[in-house]
Amino acid sequence: MSWLDKPYGRGHMTARIGDLLEVGEALGVSVAQAAVRLRSYGVAVVPDDLTDGMPDEVDFQLLHRDGEISEHSGIWDDGPVPPGHVAQAALRMKLSPMEVRCRLERYGLEVEPFDFPERPDQEYVNWLSRDHDGKWPWVSAVGPLPPWQLVAAQGWLELSADEVRVEYGRLGFILPPQPVCRESADDFELLAGEWEVEWSPFRTDRAPSFHQLMEVAEGLGLSLRALTNRLAAYQVRTGMVLPQRLTELDRELFRYDDLLRIDPDAPDEWRDPWWFRLSPDDEIPFFLLAMAARNLGRRPRELAARLRSYGLRVSRDDLPADLTQRDAWRLLTADNRAMPHPKDPPMPLAQLVRIARHLDLPLTETARHLRDLGVHVGDLADTVRAALARVPVR
Repeated sequence: MSWLDKPYGRGHMTARIGDLLEVGEALGVSVAQAAVRLRSYGVAVVPDDLTDGMPDEVDFQLLHRDGEISEHSGIWDDGPVPPGHVAQAALRMKLSPMEVRCRLERYGLEVEPFDFPERPDQEYVNWLSRDHDGKWPWVSAVGPLPPWQLVAAQGWLELSADEVRVEYGRLGFILPPQPVCRESADDFELLAGEWEVEWSPFRTDRAPSFHQLMEVAEGLGLSLRALTNRLAAYQVRTGMVLPQRLTELDRELFRYDDLLRIDPDAPDEWRDPWWFRLSPDDEIPFFLLAMAARNLGRRPRELAARLRSYGLRVSRDDLPADLTQRDAWRLLTADNRAMPHPKDPPMPLAQLVRIARHLDLPLTETARHLRDLGVHVGDLADTVRAALARVPVR
Protein backbone atom coordinates (compact mmCIF):
# COMPACT_ATOMS: atom_id res chain seq x y z
CA MET A 1 0.00 0.00 0.00
CA SER A 2 2.94 2.35 0.63
CA TRP A 3 4.14 1.91 -2.95
CA LEU A 4 0.65 2.24 -4.46
CA ASP A 5 0.34 5.67 -2.90
CA LYS A 6 3.49 6.94 -4.68
CA PRO A 7 2.39 6.95 -8.34
CA TYR A 8 -0.52 9.27 -7.57
CA GLY A 9 1.95 11.86 -6.36
CA ARG A 10 3.99 11.39 -9.54
CA GLY A 11 0.90 11.66 -11.72
CA HIS A 12 1.16 8.21 -13.32
CA MET A 13 0.32 4.58 -12.58
CA THR A 14 3.06 2.69 -14.41
CA ALA A 15 5.57 0.46 -12.62
CA ARG A 16 9.01 0.17 -14.18
CA ILE A 17 11.95 -2.05 -13.33
CA GLY A 18 13.12 0.18 -10.45
CA ASP A 19 9.63 0.04 -8.91
CA LEU A 20 9.46 -3.73 -9.35
CA LEU A 21 12.83 -4.22 -7.65
CA GLU A 22 11.68 -1.98 -4.78
CA VAL A 23 8.42 -3.86 -4.29
CA GLY A 24 10.09 -7.25 -4.72
CA GLU A 25 12.71 -6.46 -2.09
CA ALA A 26 10.12 -5.16 0.39
CA LEU A 27 7.88 -8.22 0.01
CA GLY A 28 10.61 -10.83 -0.46
CA VAL A 29 9.31 -11.87 -3.88
CA SER A 30 10.80 -11.96 -7.38
CA VAL A 31 10.44 -9.13 -9.87
CA ALA A 32 7.99 -11.25 -11.88
CA GLN A 33 5.86 -11.88 -8.78
CA ALA A 34 5.93 -8.19 -7.90
CA ALA A 35 4.66 -7.45 -11.41
CA VAL A 36 1.76 -9.87 -10.95
CA ARG A 37 0.78 -8.23 -7.67
CA LEU A 38 0.85 -4.72 -9.09
CA ARG A 39 -1.12 -5.72 -12.18
CA SER A 40 -3.84 -7.06 -9.87
CA TYR A 41 -4.35 -3.44 -8.73
CA GLY A 42 -4.66 -2.20 -12.30
CA VAL A 43 -1.09 -0.90 -12.44
CA ALA A 44 0.56 -1.03 -15.88
CA VAL A 45 3.92 -2.81 -15.75
CA VAL A 46 6.86 -2.27 -18.12
CA PRO A 47 8.13 -4.61 -19.50
CA ASP A 48 5.30 -7.04 -20.25
CA ASP A 49 7.31 -10.27 -20.21
CA LEU A 50 9.18 -11.05 -17.00
CA THR A 51 10.31 -14.41 -15.68
CA ASP A 52 11.44 -15.42 -12.20
CA GLY A 53 15.07 -15.41 -13.31
CA MET A 54 15.02 -11.73 -14.24
CA PRO A 55 17.11 -9.75 -13.68
CA ASP A 56 20.10 -12.08 -13.56
CA GLU A 57 23.34 -11.04 -11.89
CA VAL A 58 24.70 -9.35 -15.04
CA ASP A 59 21.48 -7.47 -15.77
CA PHE A 60 21.26 -6.36 -12.15
CA GLN A 61 24.63 -4.61 -12.45
CA LEU A 62 23.76 -3.12 -15.84
CA LEU A 63 20.61 -1.57 -14.41
CA HIS A 64 22.51 0.24 -11.64
CA ARG A 65 24.27 3.52 -12.23
CA ASP A 66 28.03 2.97 -12.54
CA GLY A 67 27.38 -0.73 -11.83
CA GLU A 68 27.33 -0.02 -8.09
CA ILE A 69 24.55 -1.97 -6.38
CA SER A 70 23.66 0.47 -3.64
CA GLU A 71 20.74 2.72 -2.86
CA HIS A 72 22.53 5.97 -3.77
CA SER A 73 23.49 4.64 -7.22
CA GLY A 74 19.93 4.45 -8.47
CA ILE A 75 18.32 2.37 -11.21
CA TRP A 76 17.99 3.42 -14.83
CA ASP A 77 14.23 3.09 -14.84
CA ASP A 78 12.98 6.11 -16.73
CA GLY A 79 15.39 6.45 -19.70
CA PRO A 80 16.61 7.38 -22.11
CA VAL A 81 19.93 5.80 -21.19
CA PRO A 82 22.91 7.91 -22.41
CA PRO A 83 25.75 6.28 -24.37
CA GLY A 84 28.25 6.61 -21.52
CA HIS A 85 26.33 4.15 -19.35
CA VAL A 86 26.29 1.62 -22.19
CA ALA A 87 30.01 2.04 -22.95
CA GLN A 88 31.03 1.89 -19.28
CA ALA A 89 28.96 -1.25 -18.72
CA ALA A 90 30.39 -2.88 -21.86
CA LEU A 91 33.95 -2.20 -20.69
CA ARG A 92 33.32 -3.34 -17.14
CA MET A 93 31.32 -6.48 -18.00
CA LYS A 94 33.35 -7.41 -21.11
CA LEU A 95 30.28 -7.26 -23.32
CA SER A 96 29.75 -5.49 -26.62
CA PRO A 97 27.73 -2.25 -26.51
CA MET A 98 25.07 -4.00 -28.61
CA GLU A 99 24.73 -6.74 -25.98
CA VAL A 100 24.39 -4.15 -23.22
CA ARG A 101 21.81 -2.25 -25.22
CA CYS A 102 19.72 -5.37 -25.89
CA ARG A 103 19.79 -6.35 -22.22
CA LEU A 104 18.64 -2.90 -21.11
CA GLU A 105 15.90 -2.76 -23.71
CA ARG A 106 14.52 -6.07 -22.39
CA TYR A 107 13.48 -4.11 -19.30
CA GLY A 108 11.64 -1.44 -21.26
CA LEU A 109 14.49 1.07 -21.14
CA GLU A 110 15.13 3.39 -24.06
CA VAL A 111 18.78 3.80 -25.06
CA GLU A 112 19.91 6.96 -26.83
CA PRO A 113 20.99 6.20 -30.43
CA PHE A 114 24.79 6.21 -30.77
CA ASP A 115 27.47 4.67 -32.98
CA PHE A 116 29.71 2.66 -30.63
CA PRO A 117 33.01 0.96 -31.39
CA GLU A 118 32.98 -2.81 -31.00
CA ARG A 119 35.13 -2.67 -27.84
CA PRO A 120 35.21 0.67 -25.96
CA ASP A 121 38.34 1.48 -23.94
CA GLN A 122 38.66 3.68 -20.85
CA GLU A 123 39.64 6.81 -22.77
CA TYR A 124 36.52 6.45 -24.90
CA VAL A 125 34.34 6.09 -21.79
CA ASN A 126 35.97 9.18 -20.25
CA TRP A 127 34.92 11.29 -23.24
CA LEU A 128 31.32 10.19 -22.74
CA SER A 129 31.40 11.30 -19.10
CA ARG A 130 30.25 14.82 -18.27
CA ASP A 131 33.16 15.37 -15.86
CA HIS A 132 35.59 13.34 -18.00
CA ASP A 133 36.18 10.84 -15.18
CA GLY A 134 34.54 7.81 -16.79
CA LYS A 135 31.56 7.89 -14.41
CA TRP A 136 28.00 9.17 -14.18
CA PRO A 137 26.75 11.81 -14.95
CA TRP A 138 26.97 11.12 -18.68
CA VAL A 139 26.86 13.38 -21.71
CA SER A 140 23.54 13.07 -23.53
CA ALA A 141 23.63 12.39 -27.25
CA VAL A 142 20.19 13.93 -27.75
CA GLY A 143 20.49 17.34 -29.43
CA PRO A 144 23.60 19.52 -29.59
CA LEU A 145 26.10 19.45 -26.73
CA PRO A 146 25.73 22.31 -24.25
CA PRO A 147 28.48 24.91 -24.83
CA TRP A 148 29.51 24.34 -21.19
CA GLN A 149 30.64 20.80 -22.06
CA LEU A 150 33.09 22.11 -24.64
CA VAL A 151 34.44 24.86 -22.38
CA ALA A 152 34.80 22.43 -19.45
CA ALA A 153 36.68 19.87 -21.56
CA GLN A 154 39.12 22.54 -22.72
CA GLY A 155 39.98 23.40 -19.12
CA TRP A 156 40.23 19.82 -17.86
CA LEU A 157 42.23 18.44 -20.79
CA GLU A 158 44.19 21.58 -21.71
CA LEU A 159 43.03 21.36 -25.30
CA SER A 160 42.06 24.14 -27.70
CA ALA A 161 38.44 24.84 -28.58
CA ASP A 162 38.97 23.43 -32.08
CA GLU A 163 40.57 20.22 -30.74
CA VAL A 164 37.66 19.62 -28.38
CA ARG A 165 35.08 20.21 -31.10
CA VAL A 166 36.89 17.82 -33.47
CA GLU A 167 37.02 15.06 -30.84
CA TYR A 168 33.35 15.32 -29.82
CA GLY A 169 32.37 15.41 -33.50
CA ARG A 170 34.49 12.32 -34.20
CA LEU A 171 32.74 10.46 -31.38
CA GLY A 172 29.37 11.19 -32.95
CA PHE A 173 27.95 13.99 -30.81
CA ILE A 174 26.02 16.88 -32.36
CA LEU A 175 28.03 20.07 -31.96
CA PRO A 176 26.45 23.38 -30.95
CA PRO A 177 26.81 26.37 -33.31
CA GLN A 178 30.16 28.14 -33.20
CA PRO A 179 30.11 30.96 -30.63
CA VAL A 180 30.54 34.52 -31.83
CA CYS A 181 32.99 35.20 -29.02
CA ARG A 182 36.30 33.72 -27.96
CA GLU A 183 35.58 30.68 -25.80
CA SER A 184 37.06 31.12 -22.35
CA ALA A 185 37.44 28.96 -19.26
CA ASP A 186 36.26 32.05 -17.37
CA ASP A 187 32.79 31.30 -18.73
CA PHE A 188 32.64 27.92 -16.94
CA GLU A 189 30.22 29.20 -14.28
CA LEU A 190 28.26 31.34 -16.76
CA LEU A 191 27.37 28.35 -18.96
CA ALA A 192 26.96 25.77 -16.21
CA GLY A 193 23.38 26.69 -15.31
CA GLU A 194 22.91 26.02 -11.61
CA TRP A 195 24.16 22.69 -10.30
CA GLU A 196 22.81 23.06 -6.79
CA VAL A 197 19.23 22.77 -7.99
CA GLU A 198 20.15 20.21 -10.66
CA TRP A 199 19.48 22.41 -13.65
CA SER A 200 21.36 21.25 -16.70
CA PRO A 201 23.81 23.64 -18.41
CA PHE A 202 22.41 26.19 -20.83
CA ARG A 203 21.70 24.83 -24.30
CA THR A 204 21.53 26.19 -27.82
CA ASP A 205 18.40 24.26 -28.81
CA ARG A 206 15.92 25.27 -26.11
CA ALA A 207 15.36 28.08 -23.66
CA PRO A 208 15.95 27.58 -19.93
CA SER A 209 13.34 28.43 -17.33
CA PHE A 210 12.96 32.01 -16.16
CA HIS A 211 13.81 30.72 -12.69
CA GLN A 212 17.17 29.39 -13.87
CA LEU A 213 18.01 32.65 -15.61
CA MET A 214 17.13 34.62 -12.49
CA GLU A 215 19.17 32.37 -10.19
CA VAL A 216 22.26 32.44 -12.41
CA ALA A 217 22.07 36.21 -12.91
CA GLU A 218 21.83 36.68 -9.14
CA GLY A 219 24.67 34.22 -8.47
CA LEU A 220 27.02 35.93 -10.94
CA GLY A 221 26.00 39.45 -9.94
CA LEU A 222 24.72 40.22 -13.45
CA SER A 223 21.57 41.94 -14.62
CA LEU A 224 19.20 39.73 -16.56
CA ARG A 225 20.01 41.71 -19.70
CA ALA A 226 23.77 41.31 -19.21
CA LEU A 227 23.34 37.56 -18.67
CA THR A 228 21.20 37.04 -21.78
CA ASN A 229 23.66 39.08 -23.85
CA ARG A 230 26.63 36.99 -22.71
CA LEU A 231 24.76 33.76 -23.32
CA ALA A 232 23.78 34.95 -26.80
CA ALA A 233 27.48 35.19 -27.67
CA TYR A 234 27.62 31.41 -27.17
CA GLN A 235 24.48 30.99 -29.31
CA VAL A 236 22.56 29.92 -26.20
CA ARG A 237 18.81 30.26 -26.68
CA THR A 238 17.20 32.36 -23.99
CA GLY A 239 13.97 32.90 -25.91
CA MET A 240 13.86 36.65 -25.39
CA VAL A 241 15.74 39.89 -26.06
CA LEU A 242 15.72 42.46 -23.29
CA PRO A 243 15.91 46.20 -24.09
CA GLN A 244 19.25 47.96 -23.75
CA ARG A 245 17.74 50.47 -21.33
CA LEU A 246 15.53 48.97 -18.63
CA THR A 247 12.51 50.82 -17.27
CA GLU A 248 11.03 50.59 -13.80
CA LEU A 249 8.43 48.18 -15.18
CA ASP A 250 11.19 45.87 -16.42
CA ARG A 251 12.70 45.78 -12.96
CA GLU A 252 9.28 45.10 -11.41
CA LEU A 253 8.61 42.23 -13.80
CA PHE A 254 11.85 40.42 -12.95
CA ARG A 255 12.72 40.92 -9.31
CA TYR A 256 14.85 38.24 -7.72
CA ASP A 257 13.71 39.39 -4.28
CA ASP A 258 10.21 38.11 -5.11
CA LEU A 259 11.57 34.60 -4.50
CA LEU A 260 12.58 35.60 -0.98
CA ARG A 261 9.07 36.74 -0.09
CA ILE A 262 7.29 33.53 -0.99
CA ASP A 263 4.62 32.52 1.53
CA PRO A 264 4.62 28.68 1.64
CA ASP A 265 1.05 28.64 2.98
CA ALA A 266 -0.44 30.64 0.10
CA PRO A 267 -1.67 29.20 -3.22
CA ASP A 268 0.97 29.03 -5.95
CA GLU A 269 -0.27 32.01 -7.97
CA TRP A 270 -0.38 34.21 -4.85
CA ARG A 271 3.06 33.32 -3.53
CA ASP A 272 5.15 32.67 -6.65
CA PRO A 273 6.40 35.29 -9.11
CA TRP A 274 4.44 35.13 -12.37
CA TRP A 275 7.46 33.61 -14.15
CA PHE A 276 8.18 30.91 -11.58
CA ARG A 277 6.92 27.87 -13.54
CA LEU A 278 7.53 29.21 -17.04
CA SER A 279 10.24 29.27 -19.67
CA PRO A 280 10.54 31.94 -22.39
CA ASP A 281 9.41 29.25 -24.84
CA ASP A 282 6.04 28.96 -23.08
CA GLU A 283 3.00 31.02 -23.89
CA ILE A 284 2.33 33.13 -20.78
CA PRO A 285 -1.22 32.61 -19.49
CA PHE A 286 -2.85 36.02 -19.12
CA PHE A 287 -4.25 35.21 -15.67
CA LEU A 288 -0.69 35.28 -14.25
CA LEU A 289 -0.26 38.83 -15.50
CA ALA A 290 -3.68 39.83 -14.17
CA MET A 291 -2.59 38.73 -10.70
CA ALA A 292 0.88 40.27 -11.00
CA ALA A 293 -0.63 43.56 -12.20
CA ARG A 294 -2.79 43.78 -9.10
CA ASN A 295 0.26 43.32 -6.86
CA LEU A 296 2.28 45.90 -8.83
CA GLY A 297 -0.49 48.48 -9.08
CA ARG A 298 -0.40 48.23 -12.89
CA ARG A 299 -2.82 47.30 -15.64
CA PRO A 300 -2.49 43.77 -17.05
CA ARG A 301 -2.22 45.12 -20.60
CA GLU A 302 0.90 47.09 -19.61
CA LEU A 303 2.62 43.89 -18.53
CA ALA A 304 1.46 42.00 -21.61
CA ALA A 305 2.68 44.71 -23.99
CA ARG A 306 6.08 44.94 -22.31
CA LEU A 307 6.63 41.18 -22.34
CA ARG A 308 5.61 40.99 -26.00
CA SER A 309 8.30 43.58 -26.74
CA TYR A 310 10.86 41.03 -25.50
CA GLY A 311 9.64 38.55 -28.11
CA LEU A 312 7.62 36.55 -25.58
CA ARG A 313 4.16 35.13 -26.24
CA VAL A 314 1.18 36.12 -24.08
CA SER A 315 -2.19 34.37 -24.37
CA ARG A 316 -4.01 37.70 -24.88
CA ASP A 317 -3.32 41.45 -24.98
CA ASP A 318 -5.86 42.64 -22.42
CA LEU A 319 -8.71 41.56 -20.20
CA PRO A 320 -11.85 40.37 -22.01
CA ALA A 321 -14.29 43.19 -22.73
CA ASP A 322 -16.88 41.80 -20.29
CA LEU A 323 -14.44 41.36 -17.39
CA THR A 324 -13.04 44.11 -15.17
CA GLN A 325 -9.74 43.79 -13.35
CA ARG A 326 -11.64 43.52 -10.05
CA ASP A 327 -13.86 40.72 -11.40
CA ALA A 328 -10.85 38.88 -12.80
CA TRP A 329 -9.17 39.06 -9.39
CA ARG A 330 -12.29 37.67 -7.69
CA LEU A 331 -12.43 34.78 -10.17
CA LEU A 332 -8.79 33.91 -9.69
CA THR A 333 -8.84 34.09 -5.88
CA ALA A 334 -12.26 32.56 -5.16
CA ASP A 335 -10.68 29.17 -4.51
CA ASN A 336 -7.48 28.41 -2.60
CA ARG A 337 -6.25 25.88 -5.13
CA ALA A 338 -3.82 26.88 -7.86
CA MET A 339 -5.17 27.77 -11.28
CA PRO A 340 -4.01 25.12 -13.79
CA HIS A 341 -1.62 26.30 -16.51
CA PRO A 342 -2.21 25.22 -20.14
CA LYS A 343 0.36 22.42 -19.75
CA ASP A 344 -1.33 21.15 -16.56
CA PRO A 345 -4.32 18.78 -16.45
CA PRO A 346 -7.60 20.72 -16.79
CA MET A 347 -9.31 22.20 -13.75
CA PRO A 348 -11.22 19.57 -11.75
CA LEU A 349 -14.99 19.92 -11.87
CA ALA A 350 -15.19 20.34 -8.08
CA GLN A 351 -12.88 23.36 -8.20
CA LEU A 352 -14.87 24.93 -11.02
CA VAL A 353 -18.13 24.41 -9.10
CA ARG A 354 -16.65 26.00 -5.96
CA ILE A 355 -15.58 29.10 -7.88
CA ALA A 356 -18.97 29.41 -9.60
CA ARG A 357 -20.87 29.08 -6.31
CA HIS A 358 -18.59 31.54 -4.53
CA LEU A 359 -19.21 34.18 -7.22
CA ASP A 360 -22.86 33.22 -7.75
CA LEU A 361 -22.27 32.72 -11.50
CA PRO A 362 -23.53 30.04 -13.87
CA LEU A 363 -21.04 27.22 -14.35
CA THR A 364 -20.79 27.82 -18.09
CA GLU A 365 -20.06 31.53 -17.62
CA THR A 366 -17.44 30.80 -14.97
CA ALA A 367 -15.71 28.31 -17.26
CA ARG A 368 -15.76 30.77 -20.16
CA HIS A 369 -14.26 33.61 -18.10
CA LEU A 370 -11.48 31.42 -16.73
CA ARG A 371 -10.72 30.01 -20.16
CA ASP A 372 -10.53 33.55 -21.58
CA LEU A 373 -7.95 34.36 -18.91
CA GLY A 374 -5.75 31.46 -19.96
CA VAL A 375 -6.72 29.00 -17.22
CA HIS A 376 -6.85 25.41 -18.43
CA VAL A 377 -10.57 24.57 -18.17
CA GLY A 378 -11.72 21.62 -20.22
CA ASP A 379 -14.89 21.38 -22.27
CA LEU A 380 -17.67 21.54 -19.70
CA ALA A 381 -19.86 18.84 -21.23
CA ASP A 382 -16.92 16.45 -21.52
CA THR A 383 -15.88 17.23 -17.92
CA VAL A 384 -19.36 16.49 -16.58
CA ARG A 385 -19.66 13.28 -18.62
CA ALA A 386 -16.29 12.09 -17.33
CA ALA A 387 -17.38 12.81 -13.75
CA LEU A 388 -20.67 10.97 -14.17
CA ALA A 389 -18.87 7.96 -15.61
CA ARG A 390 -17.08 7.54 -12.25
CA VAL A 391 -20.32 7.46 -10.26
CA PRO A 392 -21.03 3.86 -9.12
CA VAL A 393 -24.18 2.31 -10.60
CA ARG A 394 -26.19 0.09 -8.26
